[in-house]
This record gives sequence, structure tokens and C-alpha cells, in this order.
Amino acid sequence: MSIKLLRYTSILTVILLCSSFYHSNAQNRWEVGGGLGATNYTGDLAPTFDFGNTRFGGTFYGRYYLNKYTNLRNTFGINWIHGDESGIDDPISQIRQASFDNLSIDLSSAIEYHFLPFRTTRKKRDMTTPYAFLGLGFSYVWPLNQSSATGDVPFEGNAFVPYIPLGFGVKRKLNTHWDFGVEIMTHLIMSDRSDGINGSSTPDTPLLNFQSNRNDKNMYLGFYFSYHFYEVICPSPTLKVF
Repeated sequence: MSIKLLRYTSILTVILLCSSFYHSNAQNRWEVGGGLGATNYTGDLAPTFDFGNTRFGGTFYGRYYLNKYTNLRNTFGINWIHGDESGIDDPISQIRQASFDNLSIDLSSAIEYHFLPFRTTRKKRDMTTPYAFLGLGFSYVWPLNQSSATGDVPFEGNAFVPYIPLGFGVKRKLNTHWDFGVEIMTHLIMSDRSDGINGSSTPDTPLLNFQSNRNDKNMYLGFYFSYHFYEVICPSPTLKVF
């Protein structure tokens, strides 16, 4: 009877030690999350920002924390990209009126840097931080709709394009495991093909003279929730179990 009691006491002691050391010894290593937001395209059919090209998108990501300021961020995104030149005050654009809707499937890796300590202690000053990230990614662009008033715009089909994800955001700790964040991200696309129009391959005629030296860009503004996984390091119990 005394041996069983001693065993139960030892197990309870280990549990209590783990609980008491949770916040001091827990290591925040992994974080997963997702969110929704708005996308906006600039490129051959929209040389400047046009709110009418705004559509919807979503992101899912995982973070691995290297230290209290830096983490490795992997992002998967599905975005609806829209472009329409009918609103451009240009005679050729008004005649041509080309437009497209594409589905962009994005995958990227980036280094994210926190400007303030975040989740390092239980103090309020460690509950919020601005951050920035920079990396490299690839998009698979799938055309949904492509049209023009003249009917002779040589839209391309599916495209695989590289891009540089650059962004800024702010995140706040909600409780032990959950965060809420808002961020804005730019896809600096290293190609002129994400909108289905490659200006360098279009015929050299006035109606088809697109600005081939302009690479496309996609903006994303969204919010997200994320969940942290902790690795708890328990101290070795000094009580010997018989």
C-alpha cells in the first residue's frame, strides 16, 4: 500500500513540477494560422492602383521560431486576381478594354523579423509587436476569364512565375496559444506573365502595344488568427520511485 502511494505521489509531483515550470521553461517553436483578405493587381492592364481591381484571397502558413526576434515563415495562398483596363484614361485602352480573372496559387518561404520581443515573458509589453518579412516564392496562375472588346488580345494560358514576398504587419497575443494579426504583403513578381499578357510577345501594333517592361505586382491586405505549439521542458524529478 505504501509503495503504491509513493508511486502516485511521485507522478503527482512530476505533474506539478511541469505545471509550475510551464511558463518559464516552455519553448515556443511552432505556430500555424490562416486568414482572409483583399487582393489588388497592377501591371499591363492597371499601371496604377485601381480599387476596382480588388478581389478576395486567403492565406495559410506555418512559422518556426529561430529565436525571440526571428522566425522562418512558410505561406500557402489562394488568391483571386482581377485586372480591367476599361477605367484607364487612354484612347487605346478604351478601344481595347481587355480584362482578366485569374486564380493564383502561391507558395513561399520568408524570414520574418519582430521589431519588439514577443511572447518572451508574461508582461503586457511583450504582447504586441510590429514585424516585417522578405523571402522567395512561386505562383501557379490559372486563367478563369480573359476577354477584350476587339477580340484579338493574345492572352496566354497557365503560367508558373517566381515572386518576392515583401510585407509588414502587427500581431497581438490574445492568450497562451492564440494571436491575432493584420498584415500587408506585396508580391514583386519577376515576370510579366501573371496577368496572361506578355508584352514582349504581342504583335507590334498600336492596339496590342502593351508595356512589356512592367513586371506585374499583386498586393494583399488581410487579417489572421494563429495558434502556438509549446514544447514543455520538465525538470527531472529527484524523488526515487521504488
